Amino acid sequence: MESYANGSRIMHGTGDDSDVYGNMFYCSEDDCIELDGGQMNVRVYNNRMEQSLCGISTAPNMSGPSYIFRNLITDLGTSDNDQTGSVIKAGGSPDKINGVQYLFNNTFDSPTHIMRNVGYSGLEYHAVTRNNIFISRAEKNALENTTANERDDNDYDMIYGKLNIKSDDESHAVFGFPSYINAENGDYRLKKGSRGIDEGEIIDNFADSYNGETADMGAFEYGSEVQFMPYRPIDMKADKYRISLKNGQKKKVTVSLG
Repeated sequence: MESYANGSRIMHGTGDDSDVYGNMFYCSEDDCIELDGGQMNVRVYNNRMEQSLCGISTAPNMSGPSYIFRNLITDLGTSDNDQTGSVIKAGGSPDKINGVQYLFNNTFDSPTHIMRNVGYSGLEYHAVTRNNIFISRAEKNALENTTANERDDNDYDMIYGKLNIKSDDESHAVFGFPSYINAENGDYRLKKGSRGIDEGEIIDNFADSYNGETADMGAFEYGSEVQFMPYRPIDMKADKYRISLKNGQKKKVTVSLG
């Protein structure tokens, strides 16, 4: 989902006042979504992305704000050349990047860099992050912003990987791995007792409805009716939401109602 005018405030990825939700993005040889450009009041939520070069590109965010929340992005890596980018590809020169991007309650679990500035005439981006699960299984950069300033604000995230951010950021972070119900089958909900439950921050209009003492980290509130991405408000459920098959191998998926 791309545009050809990455640096335009007018002709950019999704247009102003856009919602991108409830989608499955899979096997892209580049970014699953390019929001690049204006990003004025753009919201990306309840999507699932995997096995692609990059997840979401926000380079550059010229006007903003853009909101990326409650998305599941896992297992990045292209199919034909086994290359891997970053889950969030950000960046931009100081004279172009006026906009702020807000990332709330996402689950990003991949072998690659998670949120990284890759440049777009510069290595600066402005991001506010809260309640995310940022897991770099290859211990690459979970957060990287080499020119972080006062507009960047990262805290209350679960992190596994390296950090290159302001020294006073992530003072309430949880460092380590969450306990998923069954990541092998695509179930990235948190198990009872996992770190990240009741360790987030309440955010008006984004994380202000919760089941415990406070908001959880990640895309799935513990005990919520939302169990899988992309979210569908129907009573159909499957016992597996991801299957890895070798040549000639078969597996069974059971789908039930109610």
